[in-house]
Amino acid sequence: MKTAIISVLLVVAASGCGGGGDDLASKPTPQNSSEAAPPSTTPTAEAPEARLLKRKALKEAIVGLSDLPPGFTMDAEATESNKYFCDYKPPYEEKLRATGSFSNDADGQYVSPVLRQFESADQASASFAALVKVIGRCKTDEVDGSTLHYSEMSAPRLGDGSVGVQMKVDGYTDMQNFFLSGPVIVSTGGVGVTATQVANILERQVDKYTAVSR
Repeated sequence: MKTAIISVLLVVAASGCGGGGDDLASKPTPQNSSEAAPPSTTPTAEAPEARLLKRKALKEAIVGLSDLPPGFTMDAEATESNKYFCDYKPPYEEKLRATGSFSNDADGQYVSPVLRQFESADQASASFAALVKVIGRCKTDEVDGSTLHYSEMSAPRLGDGSVGVQMKVDGYTDMQNFFLSGPVIVSTGGVGVTATQVANILERQVDKYTAVSR
């Protein structure tokens, strides 16, 4: 793989910059449905609210090697960036972020799960709505001299809402799924992996986050 091309894809895939470093531990504000993106499935009314996690717990909620297809190893975390899709301005920035970085050099694959925790479910919902909107209208972008091409992509129907985006540049494709769960936006995706693999990893990531946060 061309390291520079992969770096460009991963910078944009994060689609949000790191917020402050506050270690939050209170219950989130109930979600305001007027700010929420239209859900792709009906949330379970009896499900308990996700609580805000401290930094260590959020990091522990990232999927591990056992959740990935065979052949992956754990890498150093990807470099954080302030780059957003088509430079859109989100209504809020996350307060905490946890990321994972995994590669399968033999098959030319790279996967990066991300958990972005906002101050409240309201803020996460509004930020997810803005993300869905920009994914629907953003078609091309210039990053480090390369032109990225975006296409909205179907995603697993999970929780409070989900959306997918396919990014292409110089013959490489990064498929990303985003999922809203209370105060957190979960994303998983990667280069050289299939849409089914990305969806399976997202579902495992959602399960692990849910187990930790409830």
